[in-house]
Amino acid sequence: MLMRLPRLLGLLVLGLGLSGCFPEAETPVEEQKNPYFVTGKSRVTARDYKGAVEAFEKAVEVNPRSALAHFELGLLYEQHEADYAAAIFHFNQAIKLRSNGAYPAENARLRIPGCKQEMIKTDSLATVNPVALRDSERVREENQQLRKQIEALQESIKQLQAQLAARPPVPTPAPAPVAAPMPNPAPRPPADLARAGTPPPSRGAAPLPPRPVGAVAGAARAHTIQSGETCVSIARLYKVRLDALLAANPGLEPKRMKVGQTIRVPAA
Repeated sequence: MLMRLPRLLGLLVLGLGLSGCFPEAETPVEEQKNPYFVTGKSRVTARDYKGAVEAFEKAVEVNPRSALAHFELGLLYEQHEADYAAAIFHFNQAIKLRSNGAYPAENARLRIPGCKQEMIKTDSLATVNPVALRDSERVREENQQLRKQIEALQESIKQLQAQLAARPPVPTPAPAPVAAPMPNPAPRPPADLARAGTPPPSRGAAPLPPRPVGAVAGAARAHTIQSGETCVSIARLYKVRLDALLAANPGLEPKRMKVGQTIRVPAA
């Protein structure tokens, strides 16, 4: 009777398993609802890979039959931790738990050869040059720290931009009023007109250019160009032909005359 007891216990366990008394594996949808699994996915999105590994490890502790959690751990160990042995372990667990070939079994199977190749490279490097291996590990850690610093700096810049955008706009000062130009004083009449008793022009009328002093008919005269004068107005003032005026001044350029420039006026 005692010899039959182990056999009876074995049959009892088998019967319980067939009758469904043991807890069944969670479906993929239930696995994704696991709070640790949800936390791990959110940390992957936030690029907190260390925190994601911790969250998925908790998900595996709560449910060792979670193929999705094993697959996520395999990806993290392969792509962000360079722990290819741990990655292969979790990929194999995902394949075993999805023996029917459902997701993520095939994806895990495809990633295992790459992990093995990386393990061979790492082992070869450690055998040939252990110093180079340590240096590569140090560089990898420094790159991770630098990446975190860049992310923190980008976050600070975003916060600063938000603060600047929330500030009220600085009012633009009104432009200073422009003073009105002072009117030009009326020009004084030449001495010869004053002596001759010619009244000065009225303030409202445009002043006429003064006739040069000592102008004598039949002799060439010198004229100093004043503001607003042109070759035509000078020729009209002295009652000479325009072509005669230009001929008397070969180097004169009518469109480039300057105030104060002296020209020759031929005889009328």
